[in-house]
Amino acid sequence: MNKTIHQTIGAMLTCILILGSYSNAQAAVQPSKLTATGSVYYVSTTGSDANPGTASAPFKTFVKATSMLSTGNTLYILPGTYNEQLKISNSGMEGAWITVRPSGGNVIIDSKSTSDSPLNLRGSYIDISNLEVKGSSGICVNSSGNYLRISSLVVHDCQTHGIFISGQHVEVLGNTVYAASLVNQARNTSSGWASGIKIALGGNDVRVSGNTSYHNYGEGIAATRGSNVIIRANMVYDNYSVNIYVDNSFDTRVEQNFVTCHTNTGFEQNGNPAAGIALGEEFYEGWGAKLNRVTIANNIVAFCSRGVYYFGGDPSLTGPGLKNSTIAYNTLWSSTDTALGIIYGNGQTGSLITSNIIWQGNNKLAYVENAAGLTFQNNLWKVTPPTIARGTGDRIGDPLFLVAPSYDPQTFALSALSPAIGGALNIGISIDYFGNLRGPSYEIGALQYVNAIPSPSPTIMSTSTIPAPTQTTMPTSTSIPTLIATSTPTATSLPPNPTGTAIQSTPTSVVPALDASIYNDNHAAFVYSGNWQNVSKAKAYGGSFKLTRQIGSSFKFKFIGQSFSLLYTSGSTNGKFDVYLDNQYLATVDQKTSAILFQKRWDYAGRFPVGLHELRLVFIGPTDTRGTIDAVIIR
Repeated sequence: MNKTIHQTIGAMLTCILILGSYSNAQAAVQPSKLTATGSVYYVSTTGSDANPGTASAPFKTFVKATSMLSTGNTLYILPGTYNEQLKISNSGMEGAWITVRPSGGNVIIDSKSTSDSPLNLRGSYIDISNLEVKGSSGICVNSSGNYLRISSLVVHDCQTHGIFISGQHVEVLGNTVYAASLVNQARNTSSGWASGIKIALGGNDVRVSGNTSYHNYGEGIAATRGSNVIIRANMVYDNYSVNIYVDNSFDTRVEQNFVTCHTNTGFEQNGNPAAGIALGEEFYEGWGAKLNRVTIANNIVAFCSRGVYYFGGDPSLTGPGLKNSTIAYNTLWSSTDTALGIIYGNGQTGSLITSNIIWQGNNKLAYVENAAGLTFQNNLWKVTPPTIARGTGDRIGDPLFLVAPSYDPQTFALSALSPAIGGALNIGISIDYFGNLRGPSYEIGALQYVNAIPSPSPTIMSTSTIPAPTQTTMPTSTSIPTLIATSTPTATSLPPNPTGTAIQSTPTSVVPALDASIYNDNHAAFVYSGNWQNVSKAKAYGGSFKLTRQIGSSFKFKFIGQSFSLLYTSGSTNGKFDVYLDNQYLATVDQKTSAILFQKRWDYAGRFPVGLHELRLVFIGPTDTRGTIDAVIIR
């Protein structure tokens, strides 16, 4: 962000606008399914470039391995740490992408801060996933090619940007980015911050979905001079500058994101957390004031300095201002400063601010310099807002959530008594934060009232023009080693993600590859031990759940996917389950809560390669408690 704007406008503000209607088509956030129409190559730290690049005789260097890649080829990287750049300049084509995957274990690309862009994607039609990229003297992942899919990477320790996008038709899915913008690690840079994920000039038709971006010394996710950008269903928190920033971009949608700030993280500015979602128009030579048609919708922003804020345009620009944009169906909760803000620019026109929950402990609900060109309508305010921000259909009062809001999006669910119910304006946005359909009653805020703690993951919907490739054909030669399923590479600052070995046998009942689908307790692929009973309850997912009181009772489910979540009915008499994936212990889930909660959700935080897996739950008590299973979500 630019220092001039800070001096002219004041402290950084968060502003969010999401434009256009939602598509109801769902897309999977998962590694691509590609057609292996060409050759398969292998590279290993112990190989030789004189080798043919087979599994038994792999290449030694990325330079040699990538020189061989062409349309439809696949490169498998064997486990180890590679202190060289992975640069791919060759291209695939529609239906025959170049695919890059690890094989048999964790792959780390570490340039040890001696070179820029340890991962550099210059070609097109490239799909790359499940690598750890670190230690860049500049950008860690530099993607300037077109038709790229970058998924399930762990990216960290980057002097500037973590993932940098300047090409067209790019998907950035399910990555974890932290410790980017290390150039500002001393926290003394007043402008020019880099970002965890950056959509830059040239970035067009870009979808950034399902990522986690945190503890970066600049923005978490930023679109700067981008176009046709979707920033959706990301978890963004505790970044130094702004968590999500839309700067001088157009046709951009920021939706279904969970944005939060914690206290005393070391990423505050002058003791204050970052803004949640901010919009601005900084000066770029020859660009002008192009912030236009931005939609900010269905986001939850909590505990940051500001919720959504347009902090104005550079004074040298002609016609800056919030233009033809929408801020709707957001829940802005408990900022340390002002929840909603719009700095006036003389280009301000045609923008709608509607159906938002705006709650502040300090009652600093809104700061609007000039309402010309703005329409406020059907918002729920904690107390009466400033006159300039009032509109028809407004409601005043506590939103009355089911439980006290916290760092879990489910805690922002509405109770049956909430004044938000039925108070929103129908503007054609058909779903809420969790992907639940809106209507015929339209609720104010990010969550539609569903008479239960919401359960599904935010629905990831595709509007990208990237073609969907077909399934990769795995090599079948007897010389190729068995590929061992592993989780996303772990790093010291991340919670450890367990690894597991994929089941090799074919089950009798298997759920195929899924697009964030949910399966209730009566699904045919669910296998229960004895001592389970069926309980019919309207508030449970699908109207029922399974219950056991017998310690040692178990549940099994074989599926093909990359991650999962559990739904259950919790309560004061509930006990605990041990969770296993492919016979390896993952975690213990404590189902005890002070009150009965239907469709309570537990998410597995890690990722594993798409393949056949077995989920197993074992009830461990204690005595005189119960355990429940309502549904499983596969992603």
